[in-house]
Order: sequence, then C-alpha cells, then structure tokens
Amino acid sequence: MFGPQRGDVLVLIPCHDIHTAGMRRSLDVAFVDANGVVLETHRNVSKFKRLRCKGSFAVFERYADPHSDWLRAHDELDLLCTSPCDDGPSHERRVAR
Repeated sequence: MFGPQRGDVLVLIPCHDIHTAGMRRSLDVAFVDANGVVLETHRNVSKFKRLRCKGSFAVFERYADPHSDWLRAHDELDLLCTSPCDDGPSHERRVAR
C-alpha cells in the first residue's frame, strides 16, 4: 500500500475494486460514491482478499486499527482534488459533495 504514519488514509480515485494480495497488515476499507456518500465499509480485511463495490467512485484505505473509529455506511464526505485530476491540471476541484 504505502509507508503510512499511524492514522494515514490512502484515497484511490477512481476505484471500485481492490485486493490485499501481498499486504503485510490488515486494512480498514471504505467505498465512496461520486457524491461523497460512503456505500460500504470493511474492517480488518486480511491479506489475499478482493473487495468490489458497484457504484463506488473512490476507496479509502488505512492500516486496520480496531481501537479507533472508522467511516460508516451513509456517512457523507467532501472529496477535493488538489493535484492534477482526470481532466488535466487543477489547483483545486471538488469531485464530490
């Protein structure tokens, strides 16, 4: 995945399908639609699993942490692209609510 600090979250855009092959640690995962609504979440996903969510626009991943809160289905998020997006360079572009 990446070399995160405790609590870091990786956001994959666009994404609706992930796998944990080769992962050394379990993940907490949330699938989010293009309006910023959390469609489904998965906690403590172990290695060699594949997850898909039809209608997902983005996936949020972090190393599993059973002692902290995580996103829940129906939570609403603001997604803001601050680096080049699909349609070319942009300083800042809202991609969901």
